Amino acid sequence: MNKPLVSVICPVFNADKYIETTIKSVLGQMYSKIEFIVVDGKSTDGTLSIINTYKNSLAHFVSEPDAGMYDALAKGLGLATGEIVCYINAGDFLNPYAIEVAVDIFSDSEVSWITGCRSICNENNAVTHVDLPFRYKKSLIRTGAYGATLPYIQQESTLWRRTLLENVDFNFLKQLKYAGDYFLWWSFSKTTELQVISCPFGVFKKHEGQLSENMDSYFSEMKTFVIKGGVFTKLQVLLELLLWGLHPRIRALFYNSVYRYDHKAQRWVKRFC
Repeated sequence: MNKPLVSVICPVFNADKYIETTIKSVLGQMYSKIEFIVVDGKSTDGTLSIINTYKNSLAHFVSEPDAGMYDALAKGLGLATGEIVCYINAGDFLNPYAIEVAVDIFSDSEVSWITGCRSICNENNAVTHVDLPFRYKKSLIRTGAYGATLPYIQQESTLWRRTLLENVDFNFLKQLKYAGDYFLWWSFSKTTELQVISCPFGVFKKHEGQLSENMDSYFSEMKTFVIKGGVFTKLQVLLELLLWGLHPRIRALFYNSVYRYDHKAQRWVKRFC
């Protein structure tokens, strides 16, 4: 069986303190068939010098003025030709086995969109928090519930089939400044459910000066595209909050929501928590 090409996009601007960690994490993947695309917003610090060191290992490298991170991301997604796609911001990183595991899951199932454990590290790349999500309902993604009331979807651990990009309005995406990741999730949720995998694919680095610090602007921007929910939506969110708060074994009595690795069968299967 031919191995699928995986496209990894990295939008970056003035991140010379962080970009090398990200580049090394992609180039150091156990899986080799990767199309690595870096889109720089014409950085004015040492970012370009660092990227140029690895330029021969990149499938595409663009450096030109842009309208922000999601304009850069839209350019990168437009260049992507892989069957599977993800993106990673400067400073964040993929674990060495991330792409290989993702390919195994996509190749052995009908899933189109996956996310793994939510992982956070400090500026020294020491992982300080890991948790396994319960589930993400597409109907509630459409109302903007995740991140606002329910637990967030971690972008660094999320991958999808390129066919889902057909749902995305790229002209709208590139105008966004804060909530472009959620716009992608909102777009994907038109046609498919996000599946949770018991695997820490990527790690989010917590540091000063990142866009995610401005959560008020993030949620304000989200409201420009999500669907406003009514009383029934509020009841759904309340139920989900209760379920997320339960012990995983108790939750499993209600819903089987996580793909776990079956060591006997040597494959990823959906099992009770």
